[in-house]
Order: sequence, then C-alpha cells, then structure tokens
Amino acid sequence: MLRKMNSWVMKLYLRHENFKHELQQTLANQRGAGAVEYALVIAVVVTMVIGAAAFMKDPLEKFFKDIIGYVRGLFGI
Repeated sequence: MLRKMNSWVMKLYLRHENFKHELQQTLANQRGAGAVEYALVIAVVVTMVIGAAAFMKDPLEKFFKDIIGYVRGLFGI
C-alpha cells in the first residue's frame, strides 16, 4: 500500500514539474513574440516618418527658409 502511495505521489510530483516547465517555456516564447511585435511596429513607424519627410520635403524647406528670412530681417543680418 505504501509503495502504491509513493508511486502516486511521485507521478503527481513529476506532472507538476512538467507543467511548471511547460508554463515557463510558453511564457518565454511569448516574451520573444512580444519583442518581435514591438520591432515590427517600430519599423512601420520609422518607414512612415521617412515617407512623410520625403513627401513634405519642399513645404518644410520653404517653411524653414521663411523662418530664417524672418529672423534675419528682425536682426538686420
């Protein structure tokens, strides 16, 4: 009877350890997936900023040249 009980307790313990290990592996895999998702979001945002800067090059250049001209006019440079 005692041997059966020891065997049952050992099986229960091994199942617990196996479950704990699988849970840790799953959480570790999800952390990696989260990092990849953040990297993709950052890549999309950077691409959009570069595209917007290329699209807005002429208006931005005119805007800053106007500001420089205004400041030079204020100080008589």
